[in-house]
Amino acid sequence: MSTAPRCIPIADAHGVNAGGKAEGLASLSALGLPVPDGFVILDPTPESLPDDLELAYDRIGRGRVAVRSSASDEDGKAASFAGQHATVLDVEGVPALRDAVVHCLDSLFSERAQAYRKMHTGSDGATMSVVVQRMVDARCAGVIFTADPVTALFMTRHSTISVHHAKEGAITRQYAYHIH
Repeated sequence: MSTAPRCIPIADAHGVNAGGKAEGLASLSALGLPVPDGFVILDPTPESLPDDLELAYDRIGRGRVAVRSSASDEDGKAASFAGQHATVLDVEGVPALRDAVVHCLDSLFSERAQAYRKMHTGSDGATMSVVVQRMVDARCAGVIFTADPVTALFMTRHSTISVHHAKEGAITRQYAYHIH
């Protein structure tokens, strides 16, 4: 018997099969780190979205949101799935939100994601939740790797984050932060 699709706050995404991305965001939130307001859609299918989707969207103030995949095997120890599933940015309005959620869900079954899943996890299947978060107008962005993204071997005991400030496509400053 399957569970009806429903929406929960990101902070409540622990232990509810919300997928790796949602659980990671819930962990960051629990540590008191700034996580953009949002919610997680549990147990959706492209044919069955939650009845409380519009209410959850209302609760975060509507406006522009990012709609992000959170597959059950995503961001895990076996595989990251970086770039394998869909993310839709700058989504605004309920019809566009519904379309973006379905697009993310459909990406679970893309040929590329299926091949990656089979190669890295040995599995043929997974489930997907979807994270919906307020869009952030970032002044800068960065990426951190604690392990080589290809070999999964740890690169160093100390990681470096490079933050790039962009203006018209050019890097204007670069900072390095060391995490111990």
